[in-house]
Amino acid sequence: MKLLIFHITYFHSSFSNPPRYPFSQKNLPDGVAAFLRHVKTGGNVLNHPNNGGYLQWMLYPEYKIFMDMEVPFLFTDSDFHTSVNLFSNESVFKKVVETYHPDFISVPTWHNDFKDTIKNISDYTIVFFDNNEVLYVDKRKHPNVSENYGIKDIDPYTIIGANVEDLLKEKGEKKLIEPLLRMHKIYPDNGVVNQLMAIIYNKTGSPQDALSYAERVISSFPEASAGYRLKADALKALKKSIEAVIFYKNAIERASTQEAEKIHKDLGLAYIDMQDYKKAYKSFKKSINPYST
Repeated sequence: MKLLIFHITYFHSSFSNPPRYPFSQKNLPDGVAAFLRHVKTGGNVLNHPNNGGYLQWMLYPEYKIFMDMEVPFLFTDSDFHTSVNLFSNESVFKKVVETYHPDFISVPTWHNDFKDTIKNISDYTIVFFDNNEVLYVDKRKHPNVSENYGIKDIDPYTIIGANVEDLLKEKGEKKLIEPLLRMHKIYPDNGVVNQLMAIIYNKTGSPQDALSYAERVISSFPEASAGYRLKADALKALKKSIEAVIFYKNAIERASTQEAEKIHKDLGLAYIDMQDYKKAYKSFKKSINPYST
């Protein structure tokens, strides 16, 4: 069975499965802000304007951002055009870096082409990531931050949807676990980190360790299916199939149609462990799309 990392901010219904109360960090660079508050270096942050207001709220006055969405009151259309295109256009990026020399760069994870944009700028290295953004530091200005927190063995742009089994074979458990534990210590509610930790521990035969990370995903993103599914996997491995069934059902309620089919298969296996073969058959039947080749 492939163990994939899902985008945990997906939710089936915001009414029946509301997000975290009273404040949800969905779509916000909450982990990046927590990391910057942790290292306390201060400085300038080159950011995408979408989350500029949040970063300013969380980091000012120690850090100054590049831009938020206050157009045309504080910024011009030209400023906005520059801030959006600098992550995909190498010429624009180089010009901005040469002009402002930012201490940190915070990039949306969906801007995976930024890897090609920054590859010729050797002064920056990845030091943190969360569900929404990837943080780089200028290692000349802040060598201690780069040395102590640099991430080399995980690609945060492709981690969503990655096959963890392949990652474990390629990198090894230690190279994956060490930076994840370091990020988790700084920001325990980091959804993508908790999800990855739970998957690794489930895969490597430590389901008891996986439970706490799965529960963190549930508490941070109660509207998403991932945490419930991960906890169910851990409970099933611990021979607690009755409890696992409950969490598989919670996961199905929050899952997309395609993901729900896969969860129904796991639910069927849990029913087999309980020797409830009629329910297992029904679950397996729901896990198959009869129109699929």
